[in-house]
Amino acid sequence: MALGGLATPLLVAWIGTENLLLVAGAGLVGCLMCVTVIDREQGGRLARRASADAELVRTGLFSLARHRYTLWIFLLATVGVFTSRLIDFAFLDQANSRFQNEDELARLFGVLFGGAQAVTLVLLTFVTGQLLNRFGIATGMMLRRVALTSCFVVTIVVLFTVSSGAASYWLALTAKVMDLVLFSAITAPAFLILYQPLRPDRRLATQMNVESVIGPLASAAAGAILLLNTLGLGDARWVALLTLSMLIAWRFVGKRTNQGYRAALPEALEHRRLEGVSIPLEEGDMLEVLRQRLLSTRPHEVLYALDLLLSQQTNSPADLLSPLLGHPHPQVRYDVMRRVADSRLLELTDEVRSRLDLEEDPPTLAQNLRCLAEFDESEAVDILGVFIDHPESVVSEAATVGLLAQRRHRRGSRFGRATAVP
Repeated sequence: MALGGLATPLLVAWIGTENLLLVAGAGLVGCLMCVTVIDREQGGRLARRASADAELVRTGLFSLARHRYTLWIFLLATVGVFTSRLIDFAFLDQANSRFQNEDELARLFGVLFGGAQAVTLVLLTFVTGQLLNRFGIATGMMLRRVALTSCFVVTIVVLFTVSSGAASYWLALTAKVMDLVLFSAITAPAFLILYQPLRPDRRLATQMNVESVIGPLASAAAGAILLLNTLGLGDARWVALLTLSMLIAWRFVGKRTNQGYRAALPEALEHRRLEGVSIPLEEGDMLEVLRQRLLSTRPHEVLYALDLLLSQQTNSPADLLSPLLGHPHPQVRYDVMRRVADSRLLELTDEVRSRLDLEEDPPTLAQNLRCLAEFDESEAVDILGVFIDHPESVVSEAATVGLLAQRRHRRGSRFGRATAVP
């Protein structure tokens, strides 16, 4: 899209503005062909989802709206789309007033949209992921609204005081660029995170309704209101005030949506609905939810929350794993001991050694011995020798294997010292 937009001035000079529709039509035909190929290759997978159609029928717009969190998602999408359409109208009105020639308008739109897409690509590549992971979706959803609110406050001041045509044009252009860039680079990725706590069937249905029902309806509502403006029942100041009022409503709806997201997250963690997705965890309450799940007696909840916490580079593995070495469930203790060994967390050697006298589960005790052998501490041989004659075969085998590994390691160390060049 960036290349196509930036190439618009060249295309206008070459084929004329009126023929740009032919280029756009050819692009749509190409998209249709791609969709046809995808449908043909993935038709089998799509057919296997036919059994879910009945569930999708029950998760229509009104059924989904009965759930409070989903309703706030719908309202947030409505306010966002409505505001964007008002910004579109304000920019187009100012552009039409400034440029009378259709070729000049085509060049302006091409460079504007192409440049915005180029900036968006850079932000998506280098900024968006780090921003959302570091500050969370609340900040991501707020940036666009705050930037647009600041712009329209200045616009209203200009319209009600100096009423400068040039200033109004540049403010409208700035608002349009910020809306384009921040929506694609920040708001859209953050909005996708809002779907994550939903059940998989409800997640897909909600996204489909937002994009295919809520968006068009909000656009139609904004168009109907702006039609009154074209009939002489309002002016640019009226549109600016309406836009600012929508931005204020956006703040309220965004806050309630974020609260709904936080309330829905614990249930999503309990049912493991966040597999394969990225979730910002640096916010204090998000971390607290996951840390509380580490205290659960259900091993799948503990290990799932542990995976999410360990995926964040800001969390120390030793600090997270140390308290879980004594978890009540043996499956958790076994998995944690394995992680300690794989990561060679030598700072937990004392904790690992202290578990030998307390561990009652044979497989976990065996993993404990493997962990000590992996650490290659000076007392490992003596400790492993104690468990050679253990009545549980899995424990005695782990001790034997650990002793053999220790001896190989020591022979290798002696050989290395003997062959070292003085």
